[in-house]
Amino acid sequence: MEITKNNQDSFLLVSKQLDLAINPTTESKAEVVLQTSQEHSYTPSKEQILFDGPGEYEVKNTMIDAVALRKTTGFVVTFAGLRVSFVDADENNLDESQIEALGNPDILIIRVFGEKAESLNKLIGELEPSIVVPFGYNDDQLKSLSAEFGKEITRTPKLKVSKKDVSIENQQLIVLE
Repeated sequence: MEITKNNQDSFLLVSKQLDLAINPTTESKAEVVLQTSQEHSYTPSKEQILFDGPGEYEVKNTMIDAVALRKTTGFVVTFAGLRVSFVDADENNLDESQIEALGNPDILIIRVFGEKAESLNKLIGELEPSIVVPFGYNDDQLKSLSAEFGKEITRTPKLKVSKKDVSIENQQLIVLE
């Protein structure tokens, strides 16, 4: 699977079975579009499938669980042998059922919130991802997250990953540029 960042909170996930866009702002060739909130106003083409609210969905052997958060929808996509959670929320008080639904991802794509990353780091600890891909941060927040998380930042234009590349024992902090 390959993950690229298109802008502040827009990502493209590409696998052999499905191309999936999260919060696209421009025309996308992805077969499936996920929108985390009504603030995102992408209009899908006739060929695209849009999911923008809570529920369980399946497209081309890809499971998509959409989880209601306080102000947004979080997504868990399971494909290419990987579990990817996407959390576009500036809140640290997810309840137990939300953490259970979003938790244990191989890859967590998450909005950075708070001046210091202590609350975010607590949430990351509860979700237990192997790879954390932050977005929506400023430089100070990113430095704080790296310090709190205890990991060096790896910067790359795209993340290519397979199931054999992920391990909870070797957590990674990856910034997509």
